[in-house]
Amino acid sequence: MPHIQLLHLCRRKRDPHLAPLPHPRRSGKVLDQSVLLISVIAPFASLPQITQIYSLRSAADLSLATWVLFAIFHVPMLAYGIVHKEKVMMLYLGLALAMESTIITGIVLYG
Repeated sequence: MPHIQLLHLCRRKRDPHLAPLPHPRRSGKVLDQSVLLISVIAPFASLPQITQIYSLRSAADLSLATWVLFAIFHVPMLAYGIVHKEKVMMLYLGLALAMESTIITGIVLYG
């Protein structure tokens, strides 16, 4: 994947103790690409929950506190990713927060 090259982090270029991105070995490159793919796909694991909430118009069995806590914990992690320019982390957490916000809204509306 040539676009993985865009994920180079500034400090990785300067610090010889950190492995470069993408990793120079094939196994490392496969891991880098897998994590990128997972960071895009994983947040969509919430789609069945979102579909159920909005299609049935019911969130009776869901805990608002749980989903709010997930979102609260993800906010500082997203801020960390932004400050350190960790693009994969920003992608994953941005998508996760969007899904969690959708679920929280559904719980408030239909809970």
